Amino acid sequence: MSGTNVTDSNLAEIRGLNLNSLTLLNCSQMTDAGLGHIASIQSLQKLTLKECDIHPRLTDVGLGRLGTHKNLEVLKLYNFFT
Repeated sequence: MSGTNVTDSNLAEIRGLNLNSLTLLNCSQMTDAGLGHIASIQSLQKLTLKECDIHPRLTDVGLGRLGTHKNLEVLKLYNFFT
């Protein structure tokens, strides 16, 4: 998924899917709530977040939710802007 129209509500819609890998590009509208939706995808093994404008929408709290994910083996963070 890419573009500035990737929102928390978009991510809420995919949380029930059986995804092994997810890549999000240019996700400037995503917040901690969106990361919570991603963390609820139990089958997710690889997550890539690239070129996201994180301030002030994404915090350590949101990123910490990913740390509790039991199946997530790979987390790649690229070019985060603050």
